[in-house]
Amino acid sequence: MCKTRDKRIVEKQDRLVAMIASLSKALSHLLSKDMENKEVIEIIKAVSDATRLAINNLREETAIRRSLILSHINVTWKDTLLTTEADEFLFGKDLAEVLKRAKSVSQEFKSLSKKSSENSSKNFRTPFRPSNKPQAETFLGQTHQLSSKSRRAFKTRSPKRASYSSSSRNQPRYPRKH
Repeated sequence: MCKTRDKRIVEKQDRLVAMIASLSKALSHLLSKDMENKEVIEIIKAVSDATRLAINNLREETAIRRSLILSHINVTWKDTLLTTEADEFLFGKDLAEVLKRAKSVSQEFKSLSKKSSENSSKNFRTPFRPSNKPQAETFLGQTHQLSSKSRRAFKTRSPKRASYSSSSRNQPRYPRKH
């Protein structure tokens, strides 16, 4: 879709350029004549206005083409291309030079940012990083496994008592006082 739209805009621009060229030729022919005739002056004004309108239309079509192309370009290159001026070519004659300069500037910027991030730490020795394995801790002669997440000692639970009788289940734990 964009290719066909771009082709139509290019064809329209070609027609506008041809119209501007013929209006300019007519204007230069009129200017070479005798300027004392009021009719010639009015014709010159009309041709000059028509030429300005055609140039404005050409400029608008160029802006439309540029925006169509820029919408599909990488953001990093888009900023560079927005600074260029349209001349014979849509993004200028020296587009290759502009892109080379922008690429070298971005590479220099990246290298500077890498150097600054590498030298940001003034600490030559990094702090000790504990291993992920749980370690044993001795407390009052007892060895406890440490949890890897909280570094707290695991509490060992005693096995559940299975000696509950059915009669003790039905009775309340604490007797009621009447």
